Amino acid sequence: MADLLIPTHSRRAIVEAGKILAGDISDDAASIAEAERAFRIAHDWRTAHQVPMRHIRMSLASQMR
Repeated sequence: MADLLIPTHSRRAIVEAGKILAGDISDDAASIAEAERAFRIAHDWRTAHQVPMRHIRMSLASQMR
């Protein structure tokens, strides 16, 4: 797991980004900028968990065979 990335955002920032993305996003510039920031945080979180989740998935698939 040498490709493991460390999440760069706090748990609070990740939860807040999820709330922003789950809510209504208006078309004013401030809302759009906030949504873009939330998308970046969510993307970073997914990227940081991609390798461990793939490892678990492959391990489970191997055990099921």
